Amino acid sequence: MEKISITTIISNTFIIPWNNLFFYSQVLAVPVLILTTVWAIWITLAPYSHIISYVAFFVYSSAFAYLAITCHKLILTQDKTVKELISIDIKLFIRFIILAAIIYIMSTIVKFAIINIYVGFFGEANNTDSAIEIAEYVAYLPSMYVIGRFCIVFPAIALGYKPTLKWAWKATRQNHLQILFIVALFPWALEIIIYSLYRENATLIEQSLLTFLTYISAILGVFAISLTYKALYLIEQKKL
Repeated sequence: MEKISITTIISNTFIIPWNNLFFYSQVLAVPVLILTTVWAIWITLAPYSHIISYVAFFVYSSAFAYLAITCHKLILTQDKTVKELISIDIKLFIRFIILAAIIYIMSTIVKFAIINIYVGFFGEANNTDSAIEIAEYVAYLPSMYVIGRFCIVFPAIALGYKPTLKWAWKATRQNHLQILFIVALFPWALEIIIYSLYRENATLIEQSLLTFLTYISAILGVFAISLTYKALYLIEQKKL
C-alpha cells in the first residue's frame, strides 16, 4: 500500500490556512470565541464546586468538538459559506462526542496500564513520584498510537459519514507509524515551542498571546488529521 507523506501533510497544515487566512479566520472566529468563553467560565467557577468543574469539563470538551468539526469541514470541503461551515448537525455532533469519548477511554486504559506496570517494576528502586513522571512519558506514544489508529473517524463524521472504529483501524493499518508521528510528535513539537516562550511574571498580554497560540496549535493538529484522512482517501481512490 502506498504510504502517506508526512512532510506533505505537515507542510500543508501550515500552507493551506496561510493561503486562505482571511476566510479561515472568519470561519474559526465563532468556535474559538465559544471555546475561550467556556474556558474563562470554567477556571472562574470550577474552584467553588466539583460538580461545576465536571460540568465545565463536559461543556469545554463539547466546545472543542465543535471547533474540531468546523476545522475538518473547513479543510475537506469546498465552496461552503461561513454560515454552512459553522452550522452543526446535532446527530453528527453526538456521534462525534460518543466516538471521541470511546477512543479517549481506550487510550487512557493503555496509558494507565503502562504506568502501573512501569511503577510496579521501577517504583521501589526509585522515588515513586519520579517513577510515575517517567512512566507518563513512556506511556505517551502507546496511548497516542491508539488515538492515531482511530483518529480518521473524526473528519469522516464531520463530512456526514458514519465510520466505525473497525474501519478506521483497517484503513490506518499500513500507515500507523506515519500517523503516530502526525498525531503525537507533531503536536508535541508545537507544545515545546509554545512552552519555550513562557516566562515568570508574564504580563496579561503575554499570557493572552500564549493562550491564543495554544489554540492555534490545537487547530493545526486538527488540520493535520484532516489532511491525513484526505491522503488515505486519495490512496484508496487510486485502487479503484
